[in-house]
Amino acid sequence: ITGFSLSIMKNKKMMIACPLSYGTTKNGRDIAAELSRSGYKVSLFDTDKRSLSLDIIPKPLRNTQYDRRCADYLNQALVKAISQSPVDVLFIVKPVNIYAETLALINAMGVITCCYWIDDPRDFPRAIKNSHGFSLCFTNDKNTVEKYRAEGVNAHYLPSAVDSQTFRPLNTSKRYPVSFI
Repeated sequence: ITGFSLSIMKNKKMMIACPLSYGTTKNGRDIAAELSRSGYKVSLFDTDKRSLSLDIIPKPLRNTQYDRRCADYLNQALVKAISQSPVDVLFIVKPVNIYAETLALINAMGVITCCYWIDDPRDFPRAIKNSHGFSLCFTNDKNTVEKYRAEGVNAHYLPSAVDSQTFRPLNTSKRYPVSFI
């Protein structure tokens, strides 16, 4: 990664915060899998985490306070998880529901905080609003790095990850000249 070396993190504990539910983006889980296979100490935190009392509310009955209550719970749960099992690095994929106060508290614990935006440049306005306060900001769009830096964010390019155990060349015979997957 340009300007940042993962080798210094080899003996550090990392937490990757990302959606863990099926049907959501797998970028965070893929990054965690590859880092674990490479010898890094990685734990996962589910950013889809909600309290049972919120989780059981049917979608048609959710009001305007529902999203705020879910975000409140997520932020409290993240701080609690880091307090109970300290980490050196927190890497959050699309931290849209992470409050600035939560980030400041985690930074004060001595944790290196990283955000990763996977929808740039399309989601740049929301990303830039939520990127200040992180130690490092990563984007999967090379052309957006300078836009982040112009806004005072310590940004670096990080291509989207893939789980090499799942996505790999197959030893099969060629049946068709072109295939679409």
